[in-house]
Amino acid sequence: MKKIGVFCVIYWLTWHASFGQESKIIELDPVEIIPTDKLLIYSNFSKKHKGNNSNVLGPSGNIKIATVSGFKNREKSTIELEGLEFFFNYNWTEDSSGFYIQPVVVGEDGLPLGDSTHFPEKYLVTSKLRNRIFIDLSSKGIRLAPQERVLLGIRFIENVNPATPNMFNISVLSGRMDDSTYLLYWDGRLPEKIYDSGKHSAGLKYAVVYKLKE
Repeated sequence: MKKIGVFCVIYWLTWHASFGQESKIIELDPVEIIPTDKLLIYSNFSKKHKGNNSNVLGPSGNIKIATVSGFKNREKSTIELEGLEFFFNYNWTEDSSGFYIQPVVVGEDGLPLGDSTHFPEKYLVTSKLRNRIFIDLSSKGIRLAPQERVLLGIRFIENVNPATPNMFNISVLSGRMDDSTYLLYWDGRLPEKIYDSGKHSAGLKYAVVYKLKE
């Protein structure tokens, strides 16, 4: 499969009030995820997938964009999302101060699922995380009924050091994917599909941590 070019699209991210100085900043810590009978993990990757690195730029211009992938609850009961894990390959030798991100969990129409999926916080990523990001969602109360589908992903905001170019490097996959991949805009447009699911697909590399609700 040819190099995934669409993921090199510039993420035009304008400054928003929720990204301002009054936004709560959460510094992420390394987390080891240990599955149990109650804590389950869905990973959208296996040894059959090919890993790729993709550069992302932002903020610039006047449009905010996030890359999101479809995720469906395939359990027979309602689940509650406990966290999301994403992967990246940031060059810490160029800028060790870190960068800010926001997770994205929205409905199929691209709209937030009530107040639970609104993220006014900025999450700080530093070199102690190396190349894995875990975002704790346990306080958000995001529940999915059986077969309910959402779009989830990540939005890059800015570097801590304003003098450093806003260049980020995310891990993406090519190969058979269970769901489609989209670009999500902040101007009310429906999510734009860029890859269908199936054998020759591509998308973010991620894992969903969840628990079953009785």
